[in-house]
Amino acid sequence: MNLIIAICTLTAGIIVLMGWKRSFKRKTCPFNGKTILITGGYSGIGLALASRILENYDIKNLVIWGQNSSKLSDCQVLLEDLAARRKKKVFDETLPAAFIWTQMVDVGDSNSVLLAADEILKKLGLIDIVVNNAGVVTGKSLVSGALHEEDCLRTMNVNAIAHVRLYQAFLPSMKKARTGRFVSILSTMSLGYASCLADYCASKWAALAYLHCLRFELKNSGYPEIRTLAVCPFLTNTKLFDGALENDGDTIVRKLFFPVLDAQDVAVKTIQAIEQEKQFLVIPWHMFYLYSLLGLLPVSVQDAITVWCGGHKGMKNFRGHGN
Repeated sequence: MNLIIAICTLTAGIIVLMGWKRSFKRKTCPFNGKTILITGGYSGIGLALASRILENYDIKNLVIWGQNSSKLSDCQVLLEDLAARRKKKVFDETLPAAFIWTQMVDVGDSNSVLLAADEILKKLGLIDIVVNNAGVVTGKSLVSGALHEEDCLRTMNVNAIAHVRLYQAFLPSMKKARTGRFVSILSTMSLGYASCLADYCASKWAALAYLHCLRFELKNSGYPEIRTLAVCPFLTNTKLFDGALENDGDTIVRKLFFPVLDAQDVAVKTIQAIEQEKQFLVIPWHMFYLYSLLGLLPVSVQDAITVWCGGHKGMKNFRGHGN
């Protein structure tokens, strides 16, 4: 018991110290004049991120990848309007509005990724920032038998292997230019577990491991200028997790300490993390220390805390995109 109290006290002290230090991080501006690519950028966190960047920075090109042609068209109209507004806002007629590119791409298919990447690299040259945002959720139970091997393969393919495809596609040009950045929009489930999320958690754990290994290899292979950022937000109010933590699938503890996030807020914090050249971001930030503490506790205690946070029945009313 004394050991647990000591661990909790130490963790609390670290949380306070790290929270205090966060306000002193130096900011840079890695967006102006840059070309940015966002997968799954026509909805959710991807669209929020694209919109925020266009509203606040003078970027050169923005590339959106997605599979739905109608949503891509609507997204292009919206983003071009934001780019035009940004140009008027800065009162500089010599400054061209950001050019918006959209491409039909299935990140779960190697040929689709490589063909699209080759096309956009020939047109635009270096992609300065690549944001791996596209993802899928099945919400199926492993114990009930609803989750099949095909589901797991598809989830792993889109949520994890797709990241490797983008590394292979864009890393050579970044190495040649000795600059670039990979941003992976992951999840706090990259650090934890929950019912009906076995395939999702496994894929997010894998994607985080891929990014950590990429960062480590770049650093030790003479390419420290190529940066990486892992973003792990808690449940966010997007269509991807529609219905999660609804009604009796929720808990009072979760509502008090871990409210559902807004996509715009996640986008703002991601942009700030890029400016501050962070390599790891958990939203809300105190969840990082919660998961660090959980690893020191008995499995039974870990399970109890996961239940209190909604991990047992949180997916009971899950609807998702409906497909």
